[in-house]
Amino acid sequence: AKIPLAADPSFDPWTHHIAWDTDHWTLDTHTQKSGLKTKSLPPTPLNAKLSPADLSKLPTTSLIWFDAPPYPAKPPPPSSTPTPPLA
Repeated sequence: AKIPLAADPSFDPWTHHIAWDTDHWTLDTHTQKSGLKTKSLPPTPLNAKLSPADLSKLPTTSLIWFDAPPYPAKPPPPSSTPTPPLA
């Protein structure tokens, strides 16, 4: 699916919002009426792994706000200095 992504969701008139909800991707459809963005449908759950098939039914005129989750922080390296026992 060759659907453009919104460069700045606060400015661009996006039509769909794809977001991660800790378990799977969701798709929100939005319309723009009277200058306000309003939700027109409840979120549609997608798969845990997003694929082109998930986006194939969207109109080619769609503008997607892709809201990727932050990467998990790397754990700190193990300390080479032993930790003193608690008293």
